[in-house]
Amino acid sequence: MPATNEKPVVNRLDFITLLLGAAFVAAPWVLGYHANERAAATSIVAGLAIVGCAVVALAELPHLFEEVDVVLGVLAAAAPWIVGFVQIPHAAIAHVVLGLGVAALSLGELWWERSHSGQAGA
Repeated sequence: MPATNEKPVVNRLDFITLLLGAAFVAAPWVLGYHANERAAATSIVAGLAIVGCAVVALAELPHLFEEVDVVLGVLAAAAPWIVGFVQIPHAAIAHVVLGLGVAALSLGELWWERSHSGQAGA
């Protein structure tokens, strides 16, 4: 049986990841780069993928999705250079900040789960 205080922390991290994914989806309009198809499409696709992983993680399905979120976060942070919209400052900054935020939260959650998994009976 898992420790009673472990799930609330993990769920909070998953919920924050979900919010970051939603921020990715909204960023093209909020930050004004919706006219650039590459930047906007990249934000929307990354955001929907991150939201999907967060929803699955919140549903307490297998925790492969934290590893997927790490990869998605790093790819989203690198997207301005990979896809070619680094010259659009608002889009590039949004991708780097939100992508690294998703990766950091997911790595934190993986660390939390692994470091507290042996304390289930304590």
